[in-house]
Amino acid sequence: MMIMAGCVDLAQAGLIALVGAGIVVNTLVTICAGLGFWIWFQTLGVSWGPENPRTFFTMLGGGTAEIIPGLNALPMWLAMITTVIMMTRAEDRGDGIMSKVAGAARGKVKF
Repeated sequence: MMIMAGCVDLAQAGLIALVGAGIVVNTLVTICAGLGFWIWFQTLGVSWGPENPRTFFTMLGGGTAEIIPGLNALPMWLAMITTVIMMTRAEDRGDGIMSKVAGAARGKVKF
């Protein structure tokens, strides 16, 4: 998935050279890539929707930056996909602040 994100970023960087058509084509590539990655993550059981705010805002911010001409030459897709994968793996392992808070509360709270 990260290799595909890198390929999309390289394609978008190459399309920057096409000044007029590059902006339109880059926007279409961004929309298609976003839809493709969304489907890919859905098949893997990873949600980007508002029910998972961290991945939602990661993808929303990066997707917005991908639509802005000039910024879409940066490797935003690679950064977004890598970040979502790392967050998902951390959630699957139970890492993060919420598991630490829950663990601390479990030892202190008597039922």
